[in-house]
Amino acid sequence: MADMCENIYKTSRIHAGFTQEDAAYRLNLSVSALQKFERGERSPHEQIILRMIAEYDDPTLAMKYLTEENKVGQAVLNRVNFRDAPMSFLTLQKELSDVLEQYKRMTAILADGQISDDEKEDAERFKKNIEEAISACMAMAVRL
Repeated sequence: MADMCENIYKTSRIHAGFTQEDAAYRLNLSVSALQKFERGERSPHEQIILRMIAEYDDPTLAMKYLTEENKVGQAVLNRVNFRDAPMSFLTLQKELSDVLEQYKRMTAILADGQISDDEKEDAERFKKNIEEAISACMAMAVRL
């Protein structure tokens, strides 16, 4: 699990088992540039972040970047509650259970290809539960 006080790029590099020198070489950067990213003095361009994700074999770095450093990602993902792994798992389990409870009702609603006025409330509730389940999945992915 990543240390919350660490810089996301440093944490990802360390978890991948690379020294700064190794990582800088793999990323085609100077050690000085990597150090500035890891100290938060400069922000890497998205192409560098994509190389970090690939070289460090850390797809969760993308989510961390979007939620911690990218204004668009923050605006879209602001509803994701990034808790610790056990709490994230329990939240995911609850949200998936809610979706499964409504599965048969949504199948009946969507079977005719339309959502009638008397079905809209159930459809909106199902949509909300799906969004909450997706949010819980994203939180869980980041915490593992």
